[in-house]
Amino acid sequence: MKLFLYIVTLILTSVTAWAQKPTVNLSVNGKQFEVGDPVIFTVKSSVSGTVDIDVPAEFTMGSGISNGMEQEMDYNTGKSVTTYFFSQNGTFQEEGTFTIRAYVKNGKVLKSNSVTVKVVKQNGCSDAITKKTLNQPIFGTIEKNHTKIYEGEPLIVAGKTYSKLNISMLEGYQSFHVEGGAETYELENSQQLMLARETYKGQNYLTFTYGKQLVFPNRVGKIAIKPFEMSLRYDDGGLFSENVTFRSLGSHVEVLPLPDGAPISFLGGVGKFSLSVECPEKKIDAKEVFPVIITVSGAGNLHAINTPTLDLPDGLVLYGDPEIKKDIQFGMNGTSGQIAYTFLVKASKGGKMQLPSIKFSYFDPTQKKYITLKSNKIELNSDQKEILAVADEQHNDATENTAVSSVNNSVEMNKKSTPVRFFDSIWFWPTVLSPFALAFLFVFFKRKANSNETNSSTPTVDWKAKKSELHAQLNQLSTLKDEPLYSQMQRCMHAATVLICKNTDIPFSKISIIDALAASSIPTETIETVWKNCELGKYGFVELDYIIEESILHVKGFVDLYVN
Repeated sequence: MKLFLYIVTLILTSVTAWAQKPTVNLSVNGKQFEVGDPVIFTVKSSVSGTVDIDVPAEFTMGSGISNGMEQEMDYNTGKSVTTYFFSQNGTFQEEGTFTIRAYVKNGKVLKSNSVTVKVVKQNGCSDAITKKTLNQPIFGTIEKNHTKIYEGEPLIVAGKTYSKLNISMLEGYQSFHVEGGAETYELENSQQLMLARETYKGQNYLTFTYGKQLVFPNRVGKIAIKPFEMSLRYDDGGLFSENVTFRSLGSHVEVLPLPDGAPISFLGGVGKFSLSVECPEKKIDAKEVFPVIITVSGAGNLHAINTPTLDLPDGLVLYGDPEIKKDIQFGMNGTSGQIAYTFLVKASKGGKMQLPSIKFSYFDPTQKKYITLKSNKIELNSDQKEILAVADEQHNDATENTAVSSVNNSVEMNKKSTPVRFFDSIWFWPTVLSPFALAFLFVFFKRKANSNETNSSTPTVDWKAKKSELHAQLNQLSTLKDEPLYSQMQRCMHAATVLICKNTDIPFSKISIIDALAASSIPTETIETVWKNCELGKYGFVELDYIIEESILHVKGFVDLYVN
């Protein structure tokens, strides 16, 4: 009986399908798009087969492909109607007006109706949420803590999503980026979505923020923040969940230049800071160095300030560059924490001395003015006896050397007092040999001059040696960990850039390296990512164990591709 019913059903389905008039309909989710906007083409057909949408070369196919089948009863005719669905998403990369058709191949080729779409230039700076945007089932905006900031002031940026769909999962995300480049630090690194219900302009949405970053733009002026792209999975009540991909609105920020009149003691700090200067040893031993510690604390662009200088009075001598110890974090207030600069100093004379007050200036964006901090003077007492003992030692050494010199001069005088013949004198051989010596020197310098002329265009840098040194640094990566590893990776990236650009004057900084590579038409995304990860690891902001091996491979791969 079951077999009979199955055969009857199969026959009826075949007859009704055969009886349907073959139709192919093509539709699109809009008539006008900006470059980069998500576009979805949908094909509905009364017959099954291979679907081909004839899109132009300016259209880039996305990963969102879905297909299915639906049956319903036509109560007017009493027949079952079967409809086949096929959807393809993607984006247009160029402006223009495009006409698209679809085809279904099933023994013969069935052609759909044509649809026309207009693609216009991307308006990356638009913050406006239009009526058209509100009518979409899902859209995104870029949130900022300020619309105007001063050069060096931290900016917090995040993407916010508004959805009328029942979101269940984040499947893909491509972050927004700041036009002209910027220093960026991730403040959130979680795939979990924290959904909230929110009413906006009379409509109810599920909302969440994602991809929050701390940003320090690299230039002044009005700067665009280009949109983010996101792929989400949602539940529409069917058996399977669906996928939706969208592109957010863009935004912009205005970066103001710092005002004129910066004090001489301004070191580039923008934010709120404090200053302390201490000398743990008030009584100084003449034979030993002692530390003077300058500590700058606060929040803003602390990581970017220049090293302060220590001006010493007569009697105190500075030994080398200061030791710098950073204890900073990247967060909602920018870079916060403290940086300690330890200077090593030695007394060159005895008695009481005074370490002058240290000045440190920064720009406060809330007060919109420069603030100068001034430390207290520090009284020092150098041991007079120790200083004199050292001076006596130096004086005795000098006296002894003078005495030896006097004895030698006396011997020479005695030698000169004895008359000698010219052939036995010290002038005989120099007189005879001088013509030959002069001739030799003439030939030697002549050849050297010719050699210099010949090799004047030859570079003096031994690039082969520098390449060997880079590979030696790469081999050390597997033996290091924590801060030494991150620093070594940064040194390798800098050395690779020097070799690629054949320029030893490239400063050791991310911005300088990126600019040099970009000028040589070398992609910089890998270097930017690895450098940022190294900074985060060095400053203790996040644990990077899970990407250390990946970062090492990126560095070695970069060297293999562009240096070897």
